Amino acid sequence: MRPAIILVLAIIVMGDISCRQKNSSTKGNNSLNYDTTVIAILNYDTAHYWTPQNSSIASLTQSDIDLIDSLLNTCVVTYNKEQSDNMEKLPKEYQQPEFVLIDSLKKYKRQYLPYIDSNGQKTVWINCFCTGSVYWKTQVFSVKDGGKCFFNLKVNLTTKTCLDLYVNGYG
Repeated sequence: MRPAIILVLAIIVMGDISCRQKNSSTKGNNSLNYDTTVIAILNYDTAHYWTPQNSSIASLTQSDIDLIDSLLNTCVVTYNKEQSDNMEKLPKEYQQPEFVLIDSLKKYKRQYLPYIDSNGQKTVWINCFCTGSVYWKTQVFSVKDGGKCFFNLKVNLTTKTCLDLYVNGYG
């Protein structure tokens, strides 16, 4: 009887450990530690409409990934605060913050496209979306409109600043 109880307990513990491992961060490309179920680092491609002129290929380090996460969080908090402050200034009938505030970043998948800009500064274009194509890990995902479910921005890793945060519409 005892061996059967031990076997059942061992199976339960192994199942719990297995589930925890699936939800933890995984190694991305170049042995960087980031959650590949949420983040894709795509190769720089001059064919994309957003690619700045006179820019070149860049790679990311683990420090870059950590800085991107920090800057992205700061940018979204700042954007949401500015939107809320602006909404409060409007008459009640025009206040619709649910259309302009960005949700928790946990709801979004992200694509990071790093490059060196014309000033020699490392910049990352970040594309965020809550629903998308099955090809999001290999191709830039773009939509027209879509509301708060789709937004993008740039973070300059050299100056540690956010640039050009754009929510895709009020869909």
